[in-house]
Amino acid sequence: MDAAYLHLIVRELQEHLLGASLTEVTVGDASTLRLGLRARRRQHHLVLSAAPSLSCLYLLGASRAGRAAPSGPLAAADRNSDHEQPFAQSLRRTLQGARMEAISQPPWERLVRLRFLSAASGLALEAIELIAELTGRHSNLVLVEAATGRILDCLRAVTPEQSRVRLLLRGETYAPPPAYRAPTLDELDAGALAQAWNFQPQRTPTERLKTSIAGLSPAMQRELLARARRQTVWSADEPAAVWAAAREMRQALEGPAQPRIYRRPDGSAAALAPFPLCAPPTEEEETHSSPSAAAERYYRELAAQQRLRGDKERLLSMLQQALEREHRKVEHLAEDVERCNEQDGCGRLGDLLLAHLHDIPAGAAAVELPAWDLSGAAPAAGEPPLQQVAIALDPSLTAVQNAERYYDRQRKVRRALPILAAQLSTSRQRLAELAAVQRGLREAATPAEVQSIADAGETQALLPELQRRRPAGKARQAPKHGVRHYRTRDGWDILVGAHSRGNDYLMTKIAREHDVWLHAQGSAGSHVVIRNPTKIEKLPDSVIEQAARLAAHFSKAHHQARVDVIVTSRRYVKKRKGMPPGMVTVEKHDTITLAPRPPEGAPQPELIESS
Repeated sequence: MDAAYLHLIVRELQEHLLGASLTEVTVGDASTLRLGLRARRRQHHLVLSAAPSLSCLYLLGASRAGRAAPSGPLAAADRNSDHEQPFAQSLRRTLQGARMEAISQPPWERLVRLRFLSAASGLALEAIELIAELTGRHSNLVLVEAATGRILDCLRAVTPEQSRVRLLLRGETYAPPPAYRAPTLDELDAGALAQAWNFQPQRTPTERLKTSIAGLSPAMQRELLARARRQTVWSADEPAAVWAAAREMRQALEGPAQPRIYRRPDGSAAALAPFPLCAPPTEEEETHSSPSAAAERYYRELAAQQRLRGDKERLLSMLQQALEREHRKVEHLAEDVERCNEQDGCGRLGDLLLAHLHDIPAGAAAVELPAWDLSGAAPAAGEPPLQQVAIALDPSLTAVQNAERYYDRQRKVRRALPILAAQLSTSRQRLAELAAVQRGLREAATPAEVQSIADAGETQALLPELQRRRPAGKARQAPKHGVRHYRTRDGWDILVGAHSRGNDYLMTKIAREHDVWLHAQGSAGSHVVIRNPTKIEKLPDSVIEQAARLAAHFSKAHHQARVDVIVTSRRYVKKRKGMPPGMVTVEKHDTITLAPRPPEGAPQPELIESS
């Protein structure tokens, strides 16, 4: 979603959502959230997607708002589940019940700030900003404390190894994306534009525009140049024509919303525009009543197209692998048939050996015998004698045994040839069928057609992997359980689960009621248990701190500057029937915040064994 269209969306959100209260958070997929917001006795649903190729923001239409999200509402999920999106947990914990105070977009940037007033941290209201950075493959959602700029959480952490420009880690100060070097359409000045435009005469108009005006998507750049070329002064004064076209576009954006979807001849969505384009990518256009309605339709179709491409690529990859396997099989079978044809007739060599038993010396490795015996006829008078035939022998066998070997080989060849010929014919037929399915799949234009090909009995027979399922009722054999064993300098034992089944083993087989349990909050990671055999009511703070650092270190939040860690007694941690390995619920707990890495010189437990 480009900055121009985002401008329309922000105006629409300001009209409907200011003063709204956040009532629910649901998850669409790993990069998409849906926020339920209630304003003036009406429920709204705001979709935020930071998917690299589908980054967008819009209000969900009333006809779809009542439907469940693809992944189900988070309100029904286990709050302590390792499988729940950690950012959604933080968002609910921080903003549940908060009131929307402001919605803003920096001029011509693909960034939207949703400012809430929240009382989650106490009775006093605190300003929290949910920042949506809709910048393509770098898209992100960031939760920021407005007063200090401190990052509370983000959908995707950005570490020093990933970026030298800025960090996005919990506890760090939020820095927005780097500012534009050129002026935006709002900051544009006719004189500065003319100077920048004329300073680069060797470049094309498109290249000049890119360096003269910032914040325009490629589609908006094409539109601006198309409008400029329609100006009567274009041939004499290009900067003046661009300036006039820029004012036209700005007025179109500030006027009543006129969102458009442009479609290709086959009906697929080609472009989403904030106003009618004078140089549209296609002739067919579709008008909508609101920017969100057009955006919802466009991105829903775009997601379907991507799923279609993904499904086609997956099936085509499987078909290509099957074709390559079948090609190799045909080549090997053809070679086997050729070898059998070469060996066919070796029984006559056995006849020749038996006819010359007395001429074959014992222990010979080879012998040459006259060839006339092979045909059973002697050469006619006056004809040259027949050539000698060289016959390989096994020195350890007698002449009769060598003859029998050739008879055995002849019998095997006669048996194998029809079988190999049938297999070769079947493989060639299978190759033709695979190629036909591949052609049909490449021509498929809708998800229904792709699914139909995948479900067809012919495809299922050609690609057995589509039918592979784990047999019902057979439990997969559990891998070996792993628990790391640490010991502090003052003798406390700390146990850490090495994986999800190790976490289960630690919780169900080792940990006792009075042990202390720790886990990184809102993030997948290891369960940590401090053994407490003497049932001490309060463990030393230094021991809890060392165990908490282990819980932070062995979690997916280990790269963040600060990590929240749950601390509670083992008796308040429950594993309910049917829960996946490693998943538990916590009835009550305390939380401590610390850095995953201890400061220099701080005591740390020693790994004494791993089992």
